[in-house]
Amino acid sequence: MSTSAPTSIDASAQPGRAEVNLSNKPSPHSLKNRLARVFWGVVQLSIFRYSPPKAYAWRRMLLRMFGARIGSGVRVGRRLRVWGPWNLVVHDGASIGDYCDLYSVDHIEIGRNTHIDIACYLCGATHDHTHPRFPLTPAPIVLKDDVWLESDCFVGPGVTIGRGAVLRARTSAFKDLAPDLMYLGSPARPVGPADGPFDPFAGATPVTSREDSMNIPAAHDARPQVDISHARSAFSARHRLMRAVWNVVWVVLFRPSPRPLHKWRNLLLRLFGARISPKARVYPRAKVWAPWNLVMEDYATLADDVDCYCVDTISVGKHSVISQYTYLCGATHDYQHPSRPLVPLPVTIGSQCWIAADVFVAPGVSIGEGSVVGARSAVFRDLPAWKVCVGTPARPIGDRILGDLSPHKNLPKGERPEDAHSTEGASA
Repeated sequence: MSTSAPTSIDASAQPGRAEVNLSNKPSPHSLKNRLARVFWGVVQLSIFRYSPPKAYAWRRMLLRMFGARIGSGVRVGRRLRVWGPWNLVVHDGASIGDYCDLYSVDHIEIGRNTHIDIACYLCGATHDHTHPRFPLTPAPIVLKDDVWLESDCFVGPGVTIGRGAVLRARTSAFKDLAPDLMYLGSPARPVGPADGPFDPFAGATPVTSREDSMNIPAAHDARPQVDISHARSAFSARHRLMRAVWNVVWVVLFRPSPRPLHKWRNLLLRLFGARISPKARVYPRAKVWAPWNLVMEDYATLADDVDCYCVDTISVGKHSVISQYTYLCGATHDYQHPSRPLVPLPVTIGSQCWIAADVFVAPGVSIGEGSVVGARSAVFRDLPAWKVCVGTPARPIGDRILGDLSPHKNLPKGERPEDAHSTEGASA
């Protein structure tokens, strides 16, 4: 049997390159894990979410029933989402606000007296974008004692945040952060001591007036005024009626459907004019503004909480994945016009792409085949094919190279489907 290392393939250079292939992709989790998440999902959407706001002891008890290690005095918001409570450790006195999302595929530990404000996302897994099968790659997250995350912060997989650190609103942590410092931005950068003064505009060019900052002539009487008091809808009555009917269908039939029923959701989308492959995967919490402007090819995927604002056509190529909280924006406004009219523009995602969590894709943008856009990036211009792109605005930082790796090698022991087969073989 050969023991030679697998060879990597530069997908941008070779005509016979490896290609991303999501067809018949098996679940990376064991049957036991999936059943436990189904039961937890029922509990979370019922007696957890609809418990009284201050019923912290009740929610602590529910989390402990599913294996979470929760300390005393922990306050957990009722609209918190937890992927797997058995991977969650929360120490004494910590608090987690409403609308936070703890994607605890791997271990997530929250230290004593740590405060996590509303709408923060702790992402305990990523995907191996160098592998054609795009396997899940869990990694632990640790928040030490006395950490404070302001609203809408993002903490990536494998990150440890030092004791006493403060992350200001909408900061993104992709690497370990030192203790007792204040951080801002995406990626997070230190801006001073955690207990020091905070000036978000430090280093910015000063301006003397609003006219200077907006490049507007100083003569107030001469410039045109924005006036939206008589603005009319950009859409016909038929269009608005169709969207109203679609919204009812989304709430009643689409959103409550079980996660594996992709064909059911695809059928509903096609009934409203979507050009969507029967093999596409649209998850139940994905939002589609106007299905008749949506195009999805084989195995294209819209994850939960993706917002597809398809005022114009939005196309997603085959084997491409749009991850959670991403916003595909198919329209803007002409801010130079006094009535600020809507300007629809198409968005095109090529085949074999990965748009990671919480990315913004602007109107009129085309993302080339095979490209990866890193979490919390913002794409305002076209991106080339087979590149890894990050930042705001997103820019290429390297080539995407596909290799041949074990698709489940990074999962915890016991979670890999092949573990069951190896155990049976050993016992035989």
